[in-house]
Amino acid sequence: MSNIGKPLCQLQMESKGEKGDLPDYDFKMRMIIGDVLEAVMIALLQASGVEIKNMHKKVALKVDDKELHGEYDIELSDGIYDIKTVSPFAFETKFNADNAFDKINNSDSFGYVSQGYGYGLASNKPFKGWIAINKSTGQIAVAEAPSNGKYKEKTKNEIRNVHKAISDERPFKRCFTDVEEFYYKKSTGNRALGIECSYCPFKSKCW
Repeated sequence: MSNIGKPLCQLQMESKGEKGDLPDYDFKMRMIIGDVLEAVMIALLQASGVEIKNMHKKVALKVDDKELHGEYDIELSDGIYDIKTVSPFAFETKFNADNAFDKINNSDSFGYVSQGYGYGLASNKPFKGWIAINKSTGQIAVAEAPSNGKYKEKTKNEIRNVHKAISDERPFKRCFTDVEEFYYKKSTGNRALGIECSYCPFKSKCW
């Protein structure tokens, strides 16, 4: 399920068995820290008396002839939530913003929206949003997701499109271009990788 929102070019690389760049040790440490904070968040919810119906439940979503598997973080009394450990910048500009969902949806480099609605569709429960933890300050915010069919249908269409592109072995096409580089808000005249490409394990192969 976490693959739904990934760029198609990255998924094409994976499907071809291309070898990506190995992550630095600090990437693994960040993942461990995220797992620990998620466990702490669940413990806090339990201690506060919040009803937890399910945790880390495996689900499967069938779209056409494709079955997509995943594991959501937590189900509370009103629906499915994804727990995210985020940077101070992402916390302030997205997850804790007044229009949090719009901010996340408009700059969704990691496919959080499709992933969340995919979990909801697979479990036949409403996807309610994200419980975000600022990994530097410990602040907590709930970014609510709208319960309407628009994003559910968008997620289904994304699954269909990706599955068809991979199954048909559609020719590889890079989804992004490079971007203008800025330093202290002033253009350097250089070009740099955009945020999507900078996080991609296949950037060396692709560029």
